[in-house]
Amino acid sequence: MIKFLYPISLLAIIVVGLSACGKNDNQNVGVTGKWQLQSDSSSLAGGGPFKGGGSKYIGVAADTYEFTANGKLVAHVKSLTDSATYTFRGDGKVVIDYSVVHAGDATIRGSETIYDVARPDSHTAILSAGGLTPEGWYARIITLKK
Repeated sequence: MIKFLYPISLLAIIVVGLSACGKNDNQNVGVTGKWQLQSDSSSLAGGGPFKGGGSKYIGVAADTYEFTANGKLVAHVKSLTDSATYTFRGDGKVVIDYSVVHAGDATIRGSETIYDVARPDSHTAILSAGGLTPEGWYARIITLKK
């Protein structure tokens, strides 16, 4: 059990750190446009019957996220297209409400996630989310480049 505490603690520090970097008074935090997916990492630290785990996908040239000016998001990842709407909150967060999500061989409808948005420079956006689910603590970090 103790060997799992270090990765969980490290992941929590990363998510909190990215959250702190994401504070921006600009309502849309400047992510409108087409972005290249650099990486998409997720992890789950579960207990009981849920063992947890994680994954990191490294984007390829065809993997893109496009945030339109009218609140639509189209993500092309691994030759699949996911569609969503998004809304910026005034606290540096974006709410992404997916109408279609491809997860492995499954198609999931109606998945909403609140992401902290960090803009370390004008060509990079980092979306991070995390929280407690019935399966345990999860975290997701999406890195985009222009």
